[in-house]
Amino acid sequence: MTRAFTKSTSERGNDVYKGVARNATTPETNTWTIVIELTTSKAEAKQLYDQTVAQKINEGYTIQPVRIALEKAEEPFLTEVWVGLKSLPKAFTLSVAY
Repeated sequence: MTRAFTKSTSERGNDVYKGVARNATTPETNTWTIVIELTTSKAEAKQLYDQTVAQKINEGYTIQPVRIALEKAEEPFLTEVWVGLKSLPKAFTLSVAY
């Protein structure tokens, strides 16, 4: 972690944890901002997921189906995965586990 997780509250009243990470074994790698929102139900998680995907598509991100398949294969516990690319290095990955 290049920046430890901090805790805040979302506009929905949920706990949100945000941190910044990078691959420490490879110099000069990109960093990733990691945001985890703890929802109160599966339905709320699915609604937030759908809203975020729609928002990213409206921002010009395009779906990356090969990367989605790789993410699902690497992390089988994930219920939903969406990966979008706008322009390098602007990529966005959204994952949900219930």
